[in-house]
Amino acid sequence: MTLKVSGGSLRITELRKAVSFVFNGSQGELYSAGEAPPPRGEPGEPMVDTTDERWPIFSMVQIHGSSTEDPNWVGPGLTIDVPAEMVGYRYEADEALTIVSDMESGRFVKFGSNGVLGSTLLDTATGEVVQYVPGAGRVHLMNSSLPAFTETVKKFSERFPFYSSDSDASEIAAAAADVDQLIRHIDPPALVQDGFWATLIDDMEIGDFSTEGILDLA
Repeated sequence: MTLKVSGGSLRITELRKAVSFVFNGSQGELYSAGEAPPPRGEPGEPMVDTTDERWPIFSMVQIHGSSTEDPNWVGPGLTIDVPAEMVGYRYEADEALTIVSDMESGRFVKFGSNGVLGSTLLDTATGEVVQYVPGAGRVHLMNSSLPAFTETVKKFSERFPFYSSDSDASEIAAAAADVDQLIRHIDPPALVQDGFWATLIDDMEIGDFSTEGILDLA
């Protein structure tokens, strides 16, 4: 058995078996060479398992809308950058921008979906991001602007994981409180009563955002 020092790690090679190991001094663990070390978060933070393909990762997409894609389109074309999706699939970006034809023409541009029926819209008159459900008769505020929406989705996604399926009530409440403060810091108007984010926090408080539940949706 020989010992070699390479790149700050101690390699132990057993020639007979031709198996290498790497000792990571910062984590105090031994693992096979060629394998990634076990995932670790900062002290006091939830563990992040980047080896699971279902693990949500924040990303942005660019989508375009014009009369070519949508016959109801009014005015010049528009291209915007928006989050691709968010943890829990409460929002997903569409492939193209479209006009919501059963509302004031040209004012609301749909760029995403909420659940089965809901739509995520950009109010071109106010710059707000709103939620719309057909038949509801009106829209509900999600964020006060598109940049605020993007930042909120990003920080919310980066906060994942929130808790596990066997977490106790105090852990679940603490995670929901963290998200409440996160949103309040970015965009206080987004926490309007019965709005998108307030409802999401309510769902967090009843355990709908466990790591296992989120990954099973992927």
